Amino acid sequence: MSETGISTSFSSMTQKMKPKISEARHINASLVEMAIKLGGTCTGEHGVGLGKKAYLQSEHGSALGIMARIKKAIDPDNIMNPGKIFAL
Repeated sequence: MSETGISTSFSSMTQKMKPKISEARHINASLVEMAIKLGGTCTGEHGVGLGKKAYLQSEHGSALGIMARIKKAIDPDNIMNPGKIFAL
């Protein structure tokens, strides 16, 4: 199959998956919000990740600012995982 054929096929598959991807994101958001409400965490065994970054303020409140200041003190040049948890 030509490069164009692969691209077209992938694009078609992606379009068909959009409703399922949207549904999965909604389910994930519901689960994370429930976990936080019950005193749990939005993170997992692999850390925060970009997918959970949006929930950190809800989970940690004002402590998030303290965490950002600690990160900046330890990593002033923001070379360790830039943008993963904080937009410094």
